[in-house]
Amino acid sequence: MNTLSVDRVDWEDYYFPGFRLLVDGRRFDTVPGYVEDGISYWEFEDELAPAGRDPDPNDCYRVVGVCTCGYAGCGSTLARVTKSNGTVRFHKFSGLQADEKPEDLIFTEANYNEVMAQMRVWAAEFAERDKKGQ
Repeated sequence: MNTLSVDRVDWEDYYFPGFRLLVDGRRFDTVPGYVEDGISYWEFEDELAPAGRDPDPNDCYRVVGVCTCGYAGCGSTLARVTKSNGTVRFHKFSGLQADEKPEDLIFTEANYNEVMAQMRVWAAEFAERDKKGQ
């Protein structure tokens, strides 16, 4: 079982404010097979943004990393995120630019939900700061 965590990323640290997902304490871009590791706060929708229309919230492709410009449409890494029996699995990755095929990542649903809750708090803070022009 893997452990998902997240770092907050500000303008001073990266090209856009948002988040970096970590797997077992390592940034996505340091795990073999993964490239993009940042997610801009505007590409986050209560949880990882779905990559299709009207997705099944328990089994759909979601954005797990975006290009350094911050927009998923420019370049992004997608994973099929499947929630089942208390686990969340990232698998069937697409949009990767790495030569190595990534392994499936499996987290407890509690771990995943905790990370999404933290990202919601930070996304709201970023949005409020942008409204104020800071």
